[in-house]
Amino acid sequence: MRYVFTSTLVARVCGVVGVATTLLMSGCAGAAPVAVTESSFSVPSSGSLAPDFVPPLEVALPAAVVSTPTPAPSTTRPTVSPKPATTAPTVAWAACTTTLGGISVQVAAAQRTVTVVKGKGGSYATLSFRSRTTTSACGFVNVFTDGGARVGSGGITNGATRTQGTGTTPTGTYTMTEAFGLNGSPGSALLYRRVKAGDFWVEDNNSAYYNSYRNESQGGFDASLPLSDPNGSERLTNYPSQYGYSIVVNFNRAPDRKTPYRGAGIFVHVRAGATAGCIATSSANVVTMLRTMRSGDTITIVA
Repeated sequence: MRYVFTSTLVARVCGVVGVATTLLMSGCAGAAPVAVTESSFSVPSSGSLAPDFVPPLEVALPAAVVSTPTPAPSTTRPTVSPKPATTAPTVAWAACTTTLGGISVQVAAAQRTVTVVKGKGGSYATLSFRSRTTTSACGFVNVFTDGGARVGSGGITNGATRTQGTGTTPTGTYTMTEAFGLNGSPGSALLYRRVKAGDFWVEDNNSAYYNSYRNESQGGFDASLPLSDPNGSERLTNYPSQYGYSIVVNFNRAPDRKTPYRGAGIFVHVRAGATAGCIATSSANVVTMLRTMRSGDTITIVA
């Protein structure tokens, strides 16, 4: 399409406003003339226009000729606001009775973990270790279960009537408040002693320190007696594998009642076969327990 002016458009205007002309559209059959009107403009105060100034034109074209450009599609992705994070509410723990692994256990309000030992016959048992959740007043999550845990070579027996030297593991629920090991503390939440030369677990029934941790240099028990003697105590350095990490079970010691010849030295320690009455699991499991427990958490043992 081309445009033909029928009259001369003044390109340089000096002091003239509103020049009009007629524009003929050619190249389209039967096209009608179109009026073209220059927009009004004001002459600068100097009285003249810049040499190259041309007033803008307002051109009225037929609707058939006007073309509205189609905008290019946007390649920008819309911004999506992230969903607000959802945080589970923290629920205060409460004292309760619950069933864990098929065993009914009583839980104190401040208790963080529960350990359950269920006998499988002979010196084998299943040990499960559970930790409390923050979404329920009495909810627990299983941390690990060891179906190959070991107990006393004499099996599991009634804790109320158990006697020393029978190689049995006592039934009942007991607290755990301290630990020891030939290895350094792995970040234990319990009081932890690293075993050194001369450390014993006192099993002398005549001692005021019966069923407790003590060094022979402190006296108060007969460290010279062999373990085969009814009053012989256990030299801890003699068991480097089992006592790499060990958790004390408060059987026959505070807060449980203390009775001579009922038995001493019941621990959860590293597995190395059947025990003399302790509960044994893998070293990694004992470390997990030490890092997770709170002092006073319980262990429940059932046949």
